[in-house]
Amino acid sequence: MSTIALFGDVHLAPHRLGGTGSVQGLNHRAIAGLSAFAHACSLGDQIVVLGDLFDSPRVSHALIARAAGIVRDRKRTYDEEISGGYLADYDPTVLSGNHDAVETGADDVLGDRVGNSAVAAMPGAVLEPAGKIVSGITILAVPFRVGPAAQWWRQDVHRALALVGVPTSRIVIVTHLGISDDTTPPWLRDAPDQLHYREVAKVAAEVGATLVVAGNWHTPAVHTVGDITMIQPGTLVPAGWDDPGLERGYVLLLDTTTGAMEWRQVPGPRFLQYTVDQALALTFEDAQRAAVATGSGATNGNASANLFVRVRGQDRPGVRKRVEQHL
Repeated sequence: MSTIALFGDVHLAPHRLGGTGSVQGLNHRAIAGLSAFAHACSLGDQIVVLGDLFDSPRVSHALIARAAGIVRDRKRTYDEEISGGYLADYDPTVLSGNHDAVETGADDVLGDRVGNSAVAAMPGAVLEPAGKIVSGITILAVPFRVGPAAQWWRQDVHRALALVGVPTSRIVIVTHLGISDDTTPPWLRDAPDQLHYREVAKVAAEVGATLVVAGNWHTPAVHTVGDITMIQPGTLVPAGWDDPGLERGYVLLLDTTTGAMEWRQVPGPRFLQYTVDQALALTFEDAQRAAVATGSGATNGNASANLFVRVRGQDRPGVRKRVEQHL
């Protein structure tokens, strides 16, 4: 049995909020992101990063080196623990996303596709559509592209399939794409880097794929059309107040033999926003969930270094203190 760990939107960067202190040129937030990334990678025999490994196309060499080392260490661990030597079929997949891609100029050899970026230095980097077979699964890898997804996503999926040769019976599309539905807010539904789930299902059916796993949007979601399942694991590491909540940090584990799927939550930074009434209504169970999601291991009295709380309303300082004491 082999397991593929699929996750995305790690957003590695030296974020300022909570980023105090420095170790080997990396602040606390960068180290926290790397820790979550390493944890996620350790969960699978193979890994697929669904885009936005980095929060910016250009980050420090120290951060790039640490991230690349994590991917290589995953390979080394797999080789030593599973086979005792070099295992040729370890094949990481790291898609470029909208945050860590660069729009190139008209004279660039890549045209309108992504240009030089930190993700290009990763083992298994995918900057162009790619098709390959990993542990018996056909992977169609479709990274972010500049411009409306309606104009390029279908073509790129077919392009990836053409690169496979003879696909296996189980085909999975991995991509960096927002997947909308009828409840999606208009400002997201009209974004260029998204498609409605019914359109995604049509393309999946054309190539014989029964599973689509997409990075980009940060809230976990699942859609189904017939025997086609479309999954957005959400962000592995939230970047700030625009991405609040404890329901983050998920990794999708895919059993390559049975096709069974399992969710795992990886601890890391979380951002919580409350009204005064919500803050005063917090329970012990809320504290336990916060401890699990942030990895603090504490259920009262000790706010994790990965827990960021903001309370809106009157008497904000007093209520905030009470929330921190509670969580």
